[in-house]
Amino acid sequence: MSSLFSRRPLPTQQQFQHAISRGGNAWYVACVRLTNDAELAQDALLKAWHKRQQFRGGALLETWIHRIAVNGSAHWMTKLMRKHCRNRHAPGLCKTAL
Repeated sequence: MSSLFSRRPLPTQQQFQHAISRGGNAWYVACVRLTNDAELAQDALLKAWHKRQQFRGGALLETWIHRIAVNGSAHWMTKLMRKHCRNRHAPGLCKTAL
């Protein structure tokens, strides 16, 4: 029973790089489409690398990286819209987006 809840070993740098090379274009394009900012896509990759100890192995490593990147980009956009709505920079957007 305890083996069901055991974690996989920490992904190595080589495994991480391999996962990026296999699935990197998909998460990169998704992040840039959400944020229109390539630098934020790179930040998402760094975030995944720093959180790699949380990888449990329930999905492919590239799928896990993709979710972290896309969720991080979506969170950033939500924060940006809330900021603009509070400052009333985009009142038309605020009525429909939040």
